[in-house]
Amino acid sequence: MSNIFIGHFGIVLEELLKHIPIDLVIVEDKPANKDVKKICDKNNINCITVSNYNDIVEGVKDTKNIGLCVVASFGIVFKDQFIKKCKYIVNFHPGDIDICRGRHPLPVAILNKHKTMGITAHLINSEKIDAGPVLAKVLLPIDYGKSYRYNESILFEMLKLLTKFLMGTYSKTGRFIAYEWDYKNSTYFKPLKKEILDRIINSNNLEEFAK
Repeated sequence: MSNIFIGHFGIVLEELLKHIPIDLVIVEDKPANKDVKKICDKNNINCITVSNYNDIVEGVKDTKNIGLCVVASFGIVFKDQFIKKCKYIVNFHPGDIDICRGRHPLPVAILNKHKTMGITAHLINSEKIDAGPVLAKVLLPIDYGKSYRYNESILFEMLKLLTKFLMGTYSKTGRFIAYEWDYKNSTYFKPLKKEILDRIINSNNLEEFAK
């Protein structure tokens, strides 16, 4: 079976390659894809750029059996046609899925004065956004005395460790153990407006958001 990576978090792709072979990488047509493309060039991995869901379907049409699809930072929603083509789809969501579903979990957590930020690894088994069975979740305190980028860097380090843990187990057993959860009682947030997002991301100190 083939393994594919979809998204822009190069830190996840680099860790994946330590445990399993990756046959195909899919990225969106955005400047953020440059790091992943460099990794693909270095490791001679086929990388395709997509703009919509139909591009994804076209890109995997010759791939009959997808064993593992790993997703990390990708904005296009998968549909059943693609989901059923994969044995496992693992999504690394950079937030606490119980209270921060949606596109911008860390900025939303800061805007809502949450005490913690998180990384959630979960399966995608339907078209519902951030709603599949959970594989693992890690929570860390948000340091409002530091910048957004500082907090994000801490989160990314934990993302690397979580990827290492899950892929290490998968490479040995060929399976995942997940638990169901009540996503209907969780909180989903729509993408933040650009001006608000930029204000949070470019902040050198998050204390103003803690008041």
